[in-house]
Amino acid sequence: MPQLVVQEIRLSNPTPAEGEKVRVYAKIANTGDNDANDFWAIFYWTPEIVYSPKQAEKYIKPEYEIYREYLEELKSGSVTEISFDWEAKEGVKSILVFAKTK
Repeated sequence: MPQLVVQEIRLSNPTPAEGEKVRVYAKIANTGDNDANDFWAIFYWTPEIVYSPKQAEKYIKPEYEIYREYLEELKSGSVTEISFDWEAKEGVKSILVFAKTK
């Protein structure tokens, strides 16, 4: 079974002002025994620091989505890097990434 893990998320400016253009960088690893196929890496912003999956659930909504990238395959034991430009929202405190199968 594939196991997707976010190893790193960073911003070109870790404390951007509202409307500032920043570059978001993320590393996603497949630490599972099988390849991951046909999935989306979906990024969300949050107005608070998120400490738990339950807390994160309230931000998995279209109004918090900032970017999505389709990945055809991520082999077991490999890492992919995703980067994109984003205009920061007022009050951004963290960025979340979730994988969703196609």
